[in-house]
Amino acid sequence: MTINIKQRLFWSWTALSALLGFLIKETVADAFIRSFEDHIAGLMGVQDASVVAVVAIYSIPLFVAWLIVRGAYQLGRGSQTEKVDSNSLPVTSQRTIDRGRELASDSMHRAAPEAVVGSDWPLRDLFHHLAPHVPLRASKKIGNAVVDDIDNRWKDVGATVLKQLSLGKLHASGRQRRKGKRLQAGPIPAEFWRDAKFTYWFLDEGHAIIEDASNDYESYSEIEVNRAEALAIWPSTRATINPIIDEHIPDVRVADRPAVLDLFKGHEVNKILPLLEAGLLTAWGRPMGSGEPPLTGIEATDWKTHYLEFLPKERQWTLNQTFLKSKRTHATKYFDVHLNRIQIEKIWPGITEEIKSSRITIHDFLYTEAPKVGWKRNSPDENSDLMTLLVRLRQAASDGRVHIWGKQNRYPASGKIFLESTPLVAISSKYWEEHEIDAVTAIFNESNSDIYSQREFDTESHKEERYYDLHLSKQGLTEWLNSEGRP
Repeated sequence: MTINIKQRLFWSWTALSALLGFLIKETVADAFIRSFEDHIAGLMGVQDASVVAVVAIYSIPLFVAWLIVRGAYQLGRGSQTEKVDSNSLPVTSQRTIDRGRELASDSMHRAAPEAVVGSDWPLRDLFHHLAPHVPLRASKKIGNAVVDDIDNRWKDVGATVLKQLSLGKLHASGRQRRKGKRLQAGPIPAEFWRDAKFTYWFLDEGHAIIEDASNDYESYSEIEVNRAEALAIWPSTRATINPIIDEHIPDVRVADRPAVLDLFKGHEVNKILPLLEAGLLTAWGRPMGSGEPPLTGIEATDWKTHYLEFLPKERQWTLNQTFLKSKRTHATKYFDVHLNRIQIEKIWPGITEEIKSSRITIHDFLYTEAPKVGWKRNSPDENSDLMTLLVRLRQAASDGRVHIWGKQNRYPASGKIFLESTPLVAISSKYWEEHEIDAVTAIFNESNSDIYSQREFDTESHKEERYYDLHLSKQGLTEWLNSEGRP
């Protein structure tokens, strides 16, 4: 059953106005008439004054009643179209409410970030996939100052990625910065990307903790995208490039690829150097001089008279670096050596891929791999004892036969508090001429993070030269262990 609310109000106001007119007449009309007659009797006579007073006094309540009835009538208009259920609260427009609900629903839908499944690809890796030939860095060190060194081509790559993130076709997660704190990783809503900009700091090697992208209100660090979605959007960065041209692009920076760097050490050097000397593999480098000149081809004959030297990122560098030096004078002719991905993949398939298992911890090597060929802990024969193996490893690292990685403790006074966020870096072969693996921690500590290198026979001083959490590159390691590395 429905009830016309405004119609009920109309009749209520009408009855009220009638009652009000009656009360005015009974309570004040007679007294007002006598008073009014006395004032105007002298002007127009007693009989005429009485008639005027009656008309005036009755006009006032009638006028008030007319105003009340007119307002009630206006309130009652349109009552045929606006009704509510007798058990519900009154409403003025169902269409307005419905529209409000639609807007609220739409606002909630926009505010809620879409679910991210499998955000597992750091921005640095995504950008390298999209432009493997562009130098993968955002800054460089000149003296004691760090300056921006972003290749402008990354801005075009960034605009392409931002478009897909803004459209919601590519999802990402990251750690939001709020009130000076970095929150735990969570999905980043597409709304954020509509006016966001990349900082490009993530292009530098290492763990990014400041911010990768920001807009006027928010910022995120440690951003990762959904790898499957990214590869569906950009399955190949070479799809439109002529295959012949594709093999002549310097898209593998040797210093950034541990497995490729290891090709210049051990037995693999007997493959790669002859190929470079014969011109069957192409290499590029930056000629020594002022500034940073563009990459240029390295002559095949240079590989017969020069050697490749690698220096890891340490105090004087902002990134790992390679140098092509003269065998006679040791002067540098080229730096920042590059190779071509397709060319070297034909000979060493998968060599350029970043594989998490490309290294093994010293602890796992000593207790899982070394025993397979006869090495033992506390062996009665010193020739098969792990102490001897560590001496052999040091010699092999100095010769460039094996490659050791570690975390440099730049703040020894603070203990190991900063080591967890410190990246592993390749340790130069020259380092092992004066340093050794600490045998006590390597053999008797269960945690690999406690294993470190030190100055030879120096356990107390020069702690700033130590490397912790030592790892071995797997490239060529098994071959060495089964030959020179046997007991």
